[in-house]
Amino acid sequence: MGLATASRGGCERDALLNDGHHANINSISAKQAQVLTYAGVTALACLSLVCAANLKSALGLTLTEGSLGDLYTTATIVDARAQWPDVTGLAALGWEPSSDTFSLIVVDVALEGQSPGKLGLSKRYRGKGTSRVHDSAKGLAALLREYHPERFAPGRQPFQILISGDDAPHLLCFKTQTCPPSTYLPPILNLGTDFRDPSMMPNLITLPTQPIFDCLAGVHFGTDVCPILQSPRTSREPCNGGHTHCDSQSLVVRSDVKLADLIPTLVWRGSDYGMVKTQAHGTKMEDSVEAVQAAIDTLARQNDAINAQSILDLLEASSDDRVTPRMRAVLMSEAATAAAAAVVTATTAGMGMGRTTAAETMATTAGETAAVGAEQINGRYASGNHTASASTPPPMDIKFFGYNKKNDYHEGARLLYNTLARFGINANTPVRMDESQMADYRYQIDLGGLGGTSWEGLYAKLAMPGLLFHHETTMIDFLLPDELQPYVHYVPVREDLADLTEKLAWAEANPIEAEKISRAGTAFVVKLPQMVERLLNKYVRDRTGAVMERYRHDGNLPLVESYIAAGVSLDRISTTPVKEFTPI
Repeated sequence: MGLATASRGGCERDALLNDGHHANINSISAKQAQVLTYAGVTALACLSLVCAANLKSALGLTLTEGSLGDLYTTATIVDARAQWPDVTGLAALGWEPSSDTFSLIVVDVALEGQSPGKLGLSKRYRGKGTSRVHDSAKGLAALLREYHPERFAPGRQPFQILISGDDAPHLLCFKTQTCPPSTYLPPILNLGTDFRDPSMMPNLITLPTQPIFDCLAGVHFGTDVCPILQSPRTSREPCNGGHTHCDSQSLVVRSDVKLADLIPTLVWRGSDYGMVKTQAHGTKMEDSVEAVQAAIDTLARQNDAINAQSILDLLEASSDDRVTPRMRAVLMSEAATAAAAAVVTATTAGMGMGRTTAAETMATTAGETAAVGAEQINGRYASGNHTASASTPPPMDIKFFGYNKKNDYHEGARLLYNTLARFGINANTPVRMDESQMADYRYQIDLGGLGGTSWEGLYAKLAMPGLLFHHETTMIDFLLPDELQPYVHYVPVREDLADLTEKLAWAEANPIEAEKISRAGTAFVVKLPQMVERLLNKYVRDRTGAVMERYRHDGNLPLVESYIAAGVSLDRISTTPVKEFTPI
């Protein structure tokens, strides 16, 4: 069968078709449907807006559950790989029956008009995503062999499956929304964050995020000790590691501490990364820096006051959506801090609590409860020393920790932070805050970055005695919503943070409910060591089972030679042996 295109229909939304999330064919709707033939294997890719009934009628096919994208080959892997950026954590985990060994295979496929990039797993280059795949492959290979021994029995053909170790799927075609159907054919085991809307990439099979996966596999095979699954760290001594605040796997649990005993401030420290930057809705940090600088320039030309609130107001009025949630949170924090100082200034000047615009902002920001901290705010705070302490707590203390020197926009970020500081806006701090210090605060937030979530930072902040405001973005961590649930373990806030001040006010006004949620979040993390086998069974064994028989090998060729047969030159192929975990 050649290339055929189905007629369009009017269905409401995509359904998910991947392992672990099967949908009945009769419930599937799609934008586009195309039948493609690869090496004699016909596979169907549904993308969105055509109902299954119309699809079956248009193609004259009898479809059953699981028949969409059912089979994949080396050729479909090569075609899908072409849509990923040059430097990315995408590799194939392959098994050769002749040697009964696993290896990681990276192919560097350049799109038309683009030059080839660097081989992700070769000695010439190992980026962050490829390093993650490399580190996790030994555990994944061992688990696949243990859970599905029949696939690796004598006499079976070679096997391979794609693995993504990037923060989140960063496909070149996502930005322009021009992904061809071949993008969605081969299944991809994802060690990063997944889409909240699974129809965005229905062939993505979400496994535990890489740090958690490595912990679970290490504990399962008895080859590693995972800090997040150990007895929680209860000391107040600073921990080591981490480039933003501290090693987020070092847990701080204080079961005897109540919310009322903590500093009444929402705290965050982190990097100034962008937000899922290669997706259509994503934002590069350099664009965020440019948007804030443009707002400052506009305010200056208009001879208007330049402060965090005026910058936020102008960005909203101009509908400039280039500002990342992290940058927005920093500005919101500084605006709330300035408003709190204004309340104190008005009080100490004998002006009562008559509200200026700033005071009204403060009342909204902290739900009137800021008066508790405001009464304690002295002249030192009002003059610009915004460091939180038990005696002078602002409602929010959200700052970047250093500027990100690894990326080409860092000079622009540095200049912006210096400009903001001249106007009393302290967006960036060189002072590191470790986990034991963060645990002194009543409220935490896990602002998403390149992957749209904070990965293991979620668990570190759940463990703390404070209440977690979980940043709900277009991306989602693997334990949500099946294991971790909103208003049970955390309080959700929108991606644009429009409801953050309202949720913060709710928590202050409802301390009993907030305490209950906080303790449930902590209890979940404390029980993680008892969940290892259940989580591995649910999120690895059960989600990989059906795909193990979907791969169809091209003839009797070894895996590398099958890539050459699919048109990939040998110098664009890199292989790395995988030494499997073995039980101790």
